Amino acid sequence: MPSNELDRYVKFRNFQRGKFYHYIVIPVLMALTYLIVYLTDNKVYGHAMYIPIIYASFALGHKHAIAVGFIGGIVLGPLIPFSVETGEPQETIQWVFRLVMFTLIGFFSGLLIYLIKKNSLRIVNLLSYNQETNLPNKNGLKLL
Repeated sequence: MPSNELDRYVKFRNFQRGKFYHYIVIPVLMALTYLIVYLTDNKVYGHAMYIPIIYASFALGHKHAIAVGFIGGIVLGPLIPFSVETGEPQETIQWVFRLVMFTLIGFFSGLLIYLIKKNSLRIVNLLSYNQETNLPNKNGLKLL
């Protein structure tokens, strides 16, 4: 059981280290969401913006997730007309509410991922170090 927890932690840390990759994937997902909403002229598909927001909270942390949520609110806010056919803009309250909700989703998902990561690190430390001497045990030496 301990080695499984360590393996999951190492995989998670390796996933987070490839930040350059994440800075490409997130804008691509946001652009795809924008295109789907614009081309279909259906705001329901705007819920797909949650995918890059939660992805950012998992891959880059809560600060980036808040920024992605804010940018997502702008992308699907004033940049998308209420009706593509007529070019009628959205009412301000509609896109401001969406912006606030996307930003809050980024904050809370980032906070949850942060707390999970913090507790996971605590578990890994408990599994990797002798609690009396604070020296690495067999599992801790595998992490080095």
